[in-house]
This record gives sequence, C-alpha cells and structure tokens, in this order.
Amino acid sequence: MDVSKDGTMLSLSLGEIDATQYLRVYHIDDLLQQKIEPVAEYNFITSAPEGFVFSADGRYLFGSSFLTGVSNIFRFEIETGDMEAVSNAETGFFRPIPRDDGSLVVFEFSGKGFIPSVIDPVPLEDLSATVFLGNEIVKKHPVVRDWNVVSTLADVDHDGKIIKQGKYRPYRELGYESGYPIIEGYRDSMAIGWAMKLQDPAQLNSLDISASYSPDSSLDSSERLHFSAEYTTLNWHARYWHNDADFYDLFGPTKRSRKGDAFILGYEKALIFDQPRVLDFSADLAYYTGLDTLPGNQNIPTFFYEDILHGQLELNYTNTRKSMGAVDHEKGWRWDLVASADHANNETIPKLRAGLDFGFALPWKHSSIWFYNSAGTADGKRLNTLTNFYFGGFGNNYVDDGEVKRYRKFYSMPGFEIDAIGARDFAKSVAEWNLPPIRFESVGTPGFFLSWVRPAIFAATMVTDPGESFERTFSSIGFQLDLHFTLVHRLPMTLSVGYAAGYQDSTKLDDEIMLSLKIL
Repeated sequence: MDVSKDGTMLSLSLGEIDATQYLRVYHIDDLLQQKIEPVAEYNFITSAPEGFVFSADGRYLFGSSFLTGVSNIFRFEIETGDMEAVSNAETGFFRPIPRDDGSLVVFEFSGKGFIPSVIDPVPLEDLSATVFLGNEIVKKHPVVRDWNVVSTLADVDHDGKIIKQGKYRPYRELGYESGYPIIEGYRDSMAIGWAMKLQDPAQLNSLDISASYSPDSSLDSSERLHFSAEYTTLNWHARYWHNDADFYDLFGPTKRSRKGDAFILGYEKALIFDQPRVLDFSADLAYYTGLDTLPGNQNIPTFFYEDILHGQLELNYTNTRKSMGAVDHEKGWRWDLVASADHANNETIPKLRAGLDFGFALPWKHSSIWFYNSAGTADGKRLNTLTNFYFGGFGNNYVDDGEVKRYRKFYSMPGFEIDAIGARDFAKSVAEWNLPPIRFESVGTPGFFLSWVRPAIFAATMVTDPGESFERTFSSIGFQLDLHFTLVHRLPMTLSVGYAAGYQDSTKLDDEIMLSLKIL
C-alpha cells in the first residue's frame, strides 16, 4: 500500500479468493465517501504485485512481480493503464524507491543478501524468460507428461482402501510411537531407565510413560524406583508420578525430583489468541502423598505434612513487541493473577499472587528498560511451611531447558541460596536494562556458530511481611550475558553467564555465580 506525494491517491495490492492478483489505485476522497471504486487497476493473474510505490509526480507506480519467472521492476501508468517492464534482472530486483532524477534505487538479490543498486527505468520491449529445467525435459521427453500423480490417483479405488468409518476418537487410536533409554537425576543420584510415547495419528492425544531405577546404595530402597505417566489432550492433562526424577537434576543446584507420589489433573485454554495479545487460563488440582519437601520448594521440608491437596487457578496475559533485529521483547506489558489453596492436616491455606510487568524501548537501538513487579499474600499460621512464599537463586541449572532469564520470575532472588527467604506477604520489583545485542558474522563453523551476545543488568528489591514487627528488606544487583549458538545449522542453544550479590538492608549477605547452557 502507498499514498501519492500530494495525498490524493492510494494504491494497494489485492489478492482475491480465487488467487487472482490485482494492482488497484483509488482516489482518497472517494474512499472517504464510501465509494470503493478503483480509478485504475491491472490484473497480474496469479503473480502478486509487490512493493508498488508512486513516482514523485503521481503519474506512475513502480513495483516488482515474478511475471517472467524472476522478480523484475514494472512501471504502471495510472492514466492509460499501461504496464511496462523497466528491468531485465538475472537474480531479481525488489522494493523500488523513485529518486528525484527519475532513476530507481532497487534491492538486487545475491548470494550475499540484498544489495542496493540504481537502475534507469527505461521501458523494455522484450524480456528473456527464466529457463526451467523441468520444462526443458518435457520438450525433449514428452513421455514424462504421463508421469502424473493426479492421473495415477484417479485410477485408485479409494473406497476399497477404507479400513474403518466413523467418528474419530483420539484415545481409541493411540499407538506406539517411540521408545528409548533414558538417564535421569534423582536429587544427587543417577537413575537409568526407559521411556516410551503412545500417540494417535492426528497427534491430538498422547501418553508418555517412563520408568527408571537408581542403583545408588545411599538412597533408601523405597526411593530407588521412579515412574511417571502423563496423558495429554488439547486442553487437559493428567499425570501420576512416583519418586519423580528429572534429567536436568543431573546438572546443577535446582532440583525438580521429589520423593513420594502425586496425582495431578490440569486444564489449559487460550481465552485470547490474537498475537501478540494472548490471555491464557489454567486450572490445576493435585494430591501429593509421602513427601518430605514441598512440591515447589526443594529446600523446604514438609515436617508433618506428608499429604497435601493443592488447587490453583491462573490467568496470564501478555502483549509485548520487538523491532526487526531484536532478540528480546522491547516494549509492552504483561500481567498474571494466581489464586491457590493448600489443604493438609485439616487446615486450608489460601494464597493470592499478582504480577505486572511493563517496559519501553530506549532511543539506543534494541535497548530497553523493563520492570517486573509482583506481590503475594497468604492466610495461615506463620510457622506453617505451606503458608509462606520462598525466594532465592537465579534458578538456572548448568544444563537447562527452561527460560534463560530466570531472574525475571517472582520466586527468583539472585545472590541468595534457593528458598533462603520465606515470607507470608511480600512485594517485589525488578528493574532490568537490556543493552543492545552484539551480533557476529563469522564466529564458529557452519555447523556450530555464535549468532549474538545479549547483555543485561538488573536490580531487585523485595519487602517481606510489610507492616509486621519482623519486616525485612532484601535486594539483589547483578548482570547476565546470554551467548546464542546455532547447532547443526538450525538448532538453538544459549550459554548464559551471570553474577549477583544479595543484600539485606545495606549489608551484603551472599553472592552467586551462574553458568547455564540451555539446549534445544
């Protein structure tokens, strides 16, 4: 779409439902009066007109199209409706920009990318068409005209190929898809086992099963067997695990493995999906038994609460944007609202947590400032471990599969030990400055190369149990470097290095160095 220099005409490319492509010109005054009639148009048949722009005098439109098999520049005269080619490119010209002297700046396609060039838009009478090898073969060997998949399929007895007719029910169509040996981590031990996946042909439902065994004699015999089974549909998932183990527990301080058994039922649905605007709703119900630490906090013992019933409702909204060439969001906002309740030993403890994140781009290219804010409250006895929220650590393992910038999470407090800070009520804010990424052209090999380095500086402050006699203030200051690699030409990997110091009031209590490799 383009507007003439005097503001009186509008041009646009239009594709009809039958794939016919048009270039059309309208008077803007007619459009404002709801008169949708073009004053000029050209039918490109099925070759789309691209990037047509007005000349300075408003007499012509210049743009590109693949009418000859390669993208050439064409000139459309609005008054007469004549379309003339003004280039005869070998590799293709794109996005013409008219200059005051009548010449055109065009982008020429090459093996090194698009190269700006200047051409004189002189109409040509004859353009050489691209030679297609397939067409040349047909000329030399006409017999290949009969080697047609469509004609072959026309002779197939389709009715005879039908195995079964009826309503498709994914859970009835589950079949064995794959199986493979696995290595998992259980706390500080290693487990060896087998995993397999069952799935229906349409990939609507799946059943993932894994079982492993820890030969570590230091573990109690009741903790050596590990099992997990999860059934997933489009919106629902149900899972059972026994002595849950996880591959990434083999690497680093963050542990997802848990002793005991869990029965989990969850539901997820996108209430709004109009990217970048997305609003997700999720609901979870879980029953845990035989635990010795909290399900979400590896360093907090359950004490007398071995059996816990947990329910949670969550809304999560995001609307963030980034400019071309950016590697992270640069402006926008996000919010989340989480209501949960834990029931144990005839006591129910409700919790409410909310978060609001927002950011804006700086005049410095691809640099932005973000604020990640969260607050939470719980109702229950303060000495009850289920009543508190817990904070501490970057949260990244040495080898990981989660978000790279984990310090943005509400539970993260770099510079402190994991789960070192507990609070029944809290208010927290993280300020982040994303510096422009440094990009690389030729660091590494085609099969393993470094794409960019992204630096960020952050500072967090948190007030716990405000208004109480034991109110405390914690802060964290640090930085993180993310090095983005590409493996075997297309698989992403990110190596992160970070440092943070943790303070209570103005006294430094601890610090933390983070090294993490996110794979795939």
